[in-house]
Amino acid sequence: MFLKIITFYFIIFNLSASFTQIQSDYIIVSGIGLNGNSKTKSRIILRELDVSIGDTIYLEQVNEVLLKNKNKITNLDLFLHVDLKFENISNQMADLKITVAEQNFIFPYPIIQLADRSFNEWWYNRHHDLKRIVYGVNFVHFNIGGRAEELWIDLENGFSKKIAVIYKIPYLNLAMKTGLDFDIRYQTTKQLAYRTNNDKLVFEDYSKALLNRFSTRIVLKRRKSFYGRQRLELSYYHEKIDDAIAILNPNYFLFKKTKVDYLKTSYEYIYDHRDNFIYPSIGNYFGSKISFVNYLEKEKYFQFELSSSFAYFAKIGKKFYGDINFRTKISSPNLQAWATTSAFGYRNEFVRGYDLYVIDGQKTALFKGNFRRELINTTIKLPKGKIWNNSPNPPL
Repeated sequence: MFLKIITFYFIIFNLSASFTQIQSDYIIVSGIGLNGNSKTKSRIILRELDVSIGDTIYLEQVNEVLLKNKNKITNLDLFLHVDLKFENISNQMADLKITVAEQNFIFPYPIIQLADRSFNEWWYNRHHDLKRIVYGVNFVHFNIGGRAEELWIDLENGFSKKIAVIYKIPYLNLAMKTGLDFDIRYQTTKQLAYRTNNDKLVFEDYSKALLNRFSTRIVLKRRKSFYGRQRLELSYYHEKIDDAIAILNPNYFLFKKTKVDYLKTSYEYIYDHRDNFIYPSIGNYFGSKISFVNYLEKEKYFQFELSSSFAYFAKIGKKFYGDINFRTKISSPNLQAWATTSAFGYRNEFVRGYDLYVIDGQKTALFKGNFRRELINTTIKLPKGKIWNNSPNPPL
């Protein structure tokens, strides 16, 4: 009889232990708390989460969920530090606590940069001429009103002069899926590349402005999912060159023209699933853009361009990372102004070992690969101050 009783309690104990183990295999999110966002509206942070109150998360997925959502909040580029953890765990219920350290959102900083495409271009092809330095000041105000808006005022002088005002509104509606950008720019320069010779830019130096460019743009942005973004852009450009440039290169604007006015309409789709936008280590990126240019002249002239890019980032060892990048572009018609046929060597389209040269063309493809090793992984603790406070959260 005693043996039967012992056996019965042994079976009950094993069943209870198994049931307890099954119940502890997951947690249920009972609440989400924010701390440290003294200026940033809570909804701006909560918009990035793919975790909601009532969600069930299995224990083996907890670290992955925390890291994934931490990266998404970090990519807002509003915080110096982001920390996520579950706390108050009881009866499989847990609260998600999000702690952020806001950065200083106002940055007036000086501009000292080269007007040329790269340092090697300036050092070897332009004989490190200090007159080709651009200097000025850039005033940036991030997170105006706590809604992640941005105001940029750019004032540049030196080799070229530029005035630019840019205002970005990431969210226009309560659904927080639609945003709008505005900008207006004016630029002038007394030195201008007007053609290429042996795959090198040829410049003209003059005592008066060789190029005057005015542009204004409005961009409607749509972010329906966490990783997918769409942009619809409408721009107006007015560009004027000196008569000397039209004589040196009649095809700069085609047919010896000295000024052009045109409207540019573009649609762009981006799928960005990288862990960090600034310096990604894992994930993938895809972007495609189609543009139509309508020249406002008596003889209607249209131009079409399609560009695409793909990148894949992966961890290939304990501290080793690699990525591959592919870009391509096509444009038409075949007859185009020299100013619009830039291919490699301009903007971000650099070819390693070929940075002293440029390539013009209308149909391009570029493949790149990178291999990296992590050298240092550390966190610098900054002293507590006004910009890292834990004041009460602002209203939603």
